[in-house]
Amino acid sequence: LKDVNGGALSIVDVEALGSVRLLTGGIPARFGDRLSGVMELTSASPRGERRASLGLSMTNARALAEGQLGDGRGEWLAVARRGYLDLVLGITDASPQVDLRPVYYDGYAKVSRRVGESHTLSAHALWAADTMTIVDDEDTIENSYANGYGWLTWRSDLGDSATQRTLLSVGRVT
Repeated sequence: LKDVNGGALSIVDVEALGSVRLLTGGIPARFGDRLSGVMELTSASPRGERRASLGLSMTNARALAEGQLGDGRGEWLAVARRGYLDLVLGITDASPQVDLRPVYYDGYAKVSRRVGESHTLSAHALWAADTMTIVDDEDTIENSYANGYGWLTWRSDLGDSATQRTLLSVGRVT
């Protein structure tokens, strides 16, 4: 919801995260020309057997599925979320002078496969969109945003203390 407090919610569901690291100074060169800080997000790794879960919170519904590939050399993860603040506000009539309809949804998926003993190829996709419709007695205002990202990663372990990573990515923000 980019129109609420400059982006009130993350486009990454917490269930899709394996770790979060905040760097506020002494930023490594691999992050380029960042000066004030970097938030590094790492996706979750599936926990083994296939599983699926559904979740409800005060603001959204979530579905998650994960598992290993058939030969055991890879894994997959998919998470989707849909906010329902528009439905809650419609039922409660929290703002009688203005009709607010905030809608957001996002999804993340990854597939990872080990190639040989020391190489891993993974494909990732992240997509998020939101709309905010505001209706009062005289006007209707609607804003829409969308973010889509896809990336391929080739990782090679070069011994006990060295790793090489090649990344190909594409993104679109509207």
